[in-house]
Amino acid sequence: MATSKYVSIYRSPKSREHLLAYYDRILRNWPIPCEERFVETKSGKTHLLLCGRQSARPLLLFHGTGNNSLMWRYNVAQLGEHFRLHLVDTVNDPGKSEAAPEFNPETDYARWTTEILDTLGIGKALLVGHSKGGWIALNAAISCPTRVEKIVLLAPAVGINSEVSPKFMLKSLRVGLFPTTRAVESYLKYVSGPEARISTEYADYLSNVIRGTRLKLVKHRQFSDDELRSFDSPVLLVFGDHEVCVEYRKVVDRAQSCIRRLEVQIIAGTGHALQGDKPDAVNRLIISHLQA
Repeated sequence: MATSKYVSIYRSPKSREHLLAYYDRILRNWPIPCEERFVETKSGKTHLLLCGRQSARPLLLFHGTGNNSLMWRYNVAQLGEHFRLHLVDTVNDPGKSEAAPEFNPETDYARWTTEILDTLGIGKALLVGHSKGGWIALNAAISCPTRVEKIVLLAPAVGINSEVSPKFMLKSLRVGLFPTTRAVESYLKYVSGPEARISTEYADYLSNVIRGTRLKLVKHRQFSDDELRSFDSPVLLVFGDHEVCVEYRKVVDRAQSCIRRLEVQIIAGTGHALQGDKPDAVNRLIISHLQA
């Protein structure tokens, strides 16, 4: 049960217990050996899953809004052969991390990321971020460029282009208001590629996440042209050709006009949830970019 030192995202102790029991059940069948670790920061208590080669370079992975580190389950086996993975449960999202009362998600993620690196003893890191996690990775490169070696952005929803699709927003709002398992399954089909297999068990879990947490929309600001030009870390930008969250071509155009060292890859047959749609293809691109 959460202590008064933190602000719990869960609506009740019962919701927290139920959702974290699912989290632990998935971990018991994790594709590779992993360990859990908690890092204390001014922003709150941060939970990480550590797995992969212990002697390899550290790679931090940041998930998207309303999710947690379980989303990387189809990626860790391949990535773990090349990197020491640090899967980060974002504070203010439904994982095992808990935010401090003073944490402001619109301004404090840069400090939070730096504190994690400091506590882990990582001088310079490789970063991968999906959707909002891409914003967190870019924000770190802009705010503390000496701490970021290379970045991979998977379907970034905000930061480079702020125009999120109205249809996507409407569907997200509707499933947030009426989160039945069937509605969540339909939503997952919408954000995934045409060949994706939707798990009813996972849809049921996400429906419980929506009902059992106090998720709130956060306005993550769009970075200025000067900010996107301000760092020198190589960036890989990846979208699926069935992306529904943003007009990905506009994001690519702006990124190409501002980010100095940029590589762009578009994966056919994938949507916003591309790391789960076609994990092998995504993993290969991540490994190739970070090892180049």
